[in-house]
Amino acid sequence: MYWDEEESESVEIINRLGTDCTLGDLFIDGLKERWGGEYVSSVYDFYPGINIQVSVLPEIITKESVGANHYISVTMNPTLLGSSYTYIQRKTNGNRSMVLTRGFSENSIKTPAYYEGTSAHEFGHTILLSDAYSSANSGYQPISATEIYYNDYVYGMPSSGEVMMHTGRAITNDIEMTLVGYSENYWQSFVPSKSYSLSSAIKELQIYRNAYKFYTWNNEQKAFVEFVG
Repeated sequence: MYWDEEESESVEIINRLGTDCTLGDLFIDGLKERWGGEYVSSVYDFYPGINIQVSVLPEIITKESVGANHYISVTMNPTLLGSSYTYIQRKTNGNRSMVLTRGFSENSIKTPAYYEGTSAHEFGHTILLSDAYSSANSGYQPISATEIYYNDYVYGMPSSGEVMMHTGRAITNDIEMTLVGYSENYWQSFVPSKSYSLSSAIKELQIYRNAYKFYTWNNEQKAFVEFVG
C-alpha cells in the first residue's frame, strides 16, 4: 500500500511478482535481479574482456536442516524503525545472519525497489563485501572512476551505481571482489584503513572525498593524503 505508482522500478517489481507478494518474495527477487545477470569485465579485471554469467539460486533451509553449512538466516520485521544490518564474519567459513528492519511501516514509508535494494546490499556483506559509503569509512567515500561506477545517486534504484554504496545493483567489480574474497578467504574493502587493505580487485587509483576535500591513500604511511590534481 505504500509504493508509488510513478516509481517505475517498483511498478516493474509488482508486475513481475504480483500485488500479493510478500517481503520474502521481494528479498529473493532482489537477490536474483540485482546480483544475477551478465557481467562484462574491463581491462582492470581478472580476465579482460571476458563475459561472466551470474545466477542466484536461493535454497530455503528448513528448521530441520538448519545445521547446513553456509546458510544465511534472514529476519524480516517491517514494523521496526532503524537500519537493516548483517552480522558480519570476515572469513568464508561460518554462517551469516541478516536483519531487515526497514519495511513498510507508516513511520518509514519505503518502496518495493528500496526493500529489494536493501536486501541486495546486505547480501553483499554475506559474500565478504564491505560498505562503500562514507559513514562506514570514517568519512571517506570513493568517487566514480573508470573501474567502478559509484555515483548517479537515485536512492534504492538499480541505476544508482555500486550496490554497496547506494543499494543499487551489483557491478562487475563486485563479482571480482567476491571471487578474490573467497580465494583469499578475507574481507574485501572499498576504502583502505590501518586495519583493512583495499581489495586487490580494485586496481585503478582511487580518489576519496571527505567533506569538501579529496584524498588518495598512501599505503606506506597507512594514511590518506590530500589529492591535488
